[in-house]
Amino acid sequence: MRYLYSLLFYILSPLAVLRLLWRSRKAPLYRQRIAERFGYFKGPEMIGGIWVHTVSVGEFLAALPFIERLLLEYPDKPIVVTTTTPTGSEQVRNKLGGRVFHVYAPYDMPCCVKRFLKKIKPKTAIFMETEIWPNTVYYSHKQDINTVIVNGRMSERSAKGYLRFGSLIRNTMVCFDRVIAQFENDGRRYVMMGLPESRLTVAGNMKFDAKIPPGVRVKGTELREALGTDRPVWIAASTREGEEALVLEAFAQIQKHVPNALLLLAPRHPDRCDEVAALLTAQSYPFARRSQNEACTHDCQVYLADTLGELSVFYAAADVVFVGGSLVPTGGHNFLEPLLLAKPVMTGPHLYNFAAVSELMCAEDALTIISSPGALAEAVIPLLQDQVKAIMEGERVLAITLKHQGSLERQFSIVSHLL
Repeated sequence: MRYLYSLLFYILSPLAVLRLLWRSRKAPLYRQRIAERFGYFKGPEMIGGIWVHTVSVGEFLAALPFIERLLLEYPDKPIVVTTTTPTGSEQVRNKLGGRVFHVYAPYDMPCCVKRFLKKIKPKTAIFMETEIWPNTVYYSHKQDINTVIVNGRMSERSAKGYLRFGSLIRNTMVCFDRVIAQFENDGRRYVMMGLPESRLTVAGNMKFDAKIPPGVRVKGTELREALGTDRPVWIAASTREGEEALVLEAFAQIQKHVPNALLLLAPRHPDRCDEVAALLTAQSYPFARRSQNEACTHDCQVYLADTLGELSVFYAAADVVFVGGSLVPTGGHNFLEPLLLAKPVMTGPHLYNFAAVSELMCAEDALTIISSPGALAEAVIPLLQDQVKAIMEGERVLAITLKHQGSLERQFSIVSHLL
């Protein structure tokens, strides 16, 4: 089955390159460093190190405290961090600089994977959250590389998708030396997919252990002063295609009750920001763009947060947070960061990427699930009308969130035994 999978990947590889070129129309960085995706790159001599694979910005930022701990505890080991997107790549360079070696992850074809592994020669490969690539895992295992999934999550939807590949996924799962799952349901699905139960550990979600840098709150205060401290501010963050229109529908209702409210609108992908700006223009919303250093005057109703790497600052500047990717069926985005910043948080019902965490937080009344623009407006309005109420609610959900910390230490301890 793996040979058929590989053959199919080889056949479709030209389409993968065409897809990069297509995406580069809006994000030019996609057309750069394409050779890295086929395992061709220059780098320092690296033997017996640690390879950490993340996907994009969200996964890398979640892995950052773990990587920082690796750098602290194993200063003599070279560390390679891979991503698949330019935005993820930029974050690695910004946050870690030359302390790690960064390169794009190879396409999951035998020649690319072998070429990549021959170059970096790791002793341990750590895959964050949901990354299961049959050839990458197989050849890592074959070369006696310790292969681990850290902070593993496996939604019911994803598990069903993997199980369609039958023996391919089962033979891949037995190559993992250890899977550290977030919750029991995640672990059960990994076992269902073929992971030996003896290699499974359930250790919670280390995103609860994210540390908010002190500078974030200071920058958030500075941004809030620039936006205007005399008006309530809410943010719709990580919105996806089709979602901004729903947010603006909710905002129109909010403005009837809170006329001076300001909306921070932060699309998930920067290459969509011109499209979102066109939507704001079409609906006659006065707005300013962060990327162009435009001043947010008193007449401004929407502040388009179209820069990369500042989402936590935008959260810190807001009174209320809506986390997108959830009113449309894309699986949701990380809502723990604004909770850790003591902000009341709303999100939509499409949360299959965060099913266990959302169920946990909803059960403790620390997260509000809304299903429509009207419900979003209804949840946001009273908090914007009463800033003291919003602050108290933020402190309450922060206390609940802090109770679930400790996973990072548990997961690092498990990995350290393999190292």
